[in-house]
Amino acid sequence: NSFEFSKKIISSYVSYLSDNTQSVIDTKQTKYLPLITNKFVDAVMKASLRKEVKIAMDNAEKYHYLDNKDMYDFVRLVVESTSNIDVKSSGRTLMTFLEKNLIPYNGRGIFATRSHGLAIYLPSGYYWSSTYEKLKWTKDSKWDEFIKWTKK
Repeated sequence: NSFEFSKKIISSYVSYLSDNTQSVIDTKQTKYLPLITNKFVDAVMKASLRKEVKIAMDNAEKYHYLDNKDMYDFVRLVVESTSNIDVKSSGRTLMTFLEKNLIPYNGRGIFATRSHGLAIYLPSGYYWSSTYEKLKWTKDSKWDEFIKWTKK
C-alpha cells in the first residue's frame, strides 16, 4: 500500500543522507490540525506562559532554517515547563495527534534526535507577517496570532 511504500522511501533516504529527517504525513488528517493547535494556543496564552514559550522556542529541535522548529518538541517543552492543567491537557492532545494521526512515520536524521517530523514557523527574531499571513494555515489557525503574542 502507499503508506508502506512511503515508509520505504523515507527509510532509504534517511539511511543514504543520515543528517536528514523526513516524514510521512497523512494529508486526510491535516484538516484537524488547526482546531487541535488552537486549543493549545488558547490555553498557553490564557495561562500567560510567554516566558516558558520563549524558552521552548529557543530550545526546540531546529531544522535547516532556524525559524523552523519541530512542532512536537516545542509543544513538549511548553507542557513540561508548566503545571497548568489546560496547557498540559491540550498540549498532550496535540502531541498525540501529531505522533499518532498526522505523522504516522518519521525517519529521524542523526542530528535531529528530538524530531517528530513536522516543522512549524517559530521565529526567534523578526516575524515575516506579510508573507506568512497569506498562507491557508494562518487563516485556518491562530498560529500567527500566537507568534505575535510571543513578540510582546
